[in-house]
Amino acid sequence: VDNVTPYKRSVAPAPLPPNPVSGNPAIVIQCDNQSYRGKTVTAAIGKYFQNTSEPVIIIVHNSSDIGQVVEECDKLSDRQVTTYYPRPGRVITDEVTKLKQFLSEPAGLLVTDRHLFGGMQARNVICVDSDSDTNSVTRAIAQLIVIADKDRVKYYKDKKADIVVDTDIASAIV
Repeated sequence: VDNVTPYKRSVAPAPLPPNPVSGNPAIVIQCDNQSYRGKTVTAAIGKYFQNTSEPVIIIVHNSSDIGQVVEECDKLSDRQVTTYYPRPGRVITDEVTKLKQFLSEPAGLLVTDRHLFGGMQARNVICVDSDSDTNSVTRAIAQLIVIADKDRVKYYKDKKADIVVDTDIASAIV
């Protein structure tokens, strides 16, 4: 067995062809200041989801960001906001009822965390990312927007060739 000649290719391996399915590239928005994450979410909604009947799922990775994201989303008078995220020792029956309504007739915004949305998919997803794994960014079917700090933006630029980095939103908020 040790004397077996290793297999040699007669030709070099071919590169993968470009993806033939056109679609929306992922949008990455840099937000280094954690206190602006909620405003960045609502600015992204206003820019990329102008059709108010289109449902958008907002997956928040850092529990300290959820409150400000919900607060800013509540200021959008043209969108219904449904929230479903963990709070120690509390189960909010009204929240569960509203979640069931959202899931049966998706409309408006659903703000949740990555653990509760795990294993699900949605047409439009905004990930408020801090230390995201790839699990959350694979939740989007049609449009993905990631809001992240500069290190994560660099990571996405290095790893994902089919992204668009939106610098306009961050500069408009600050």
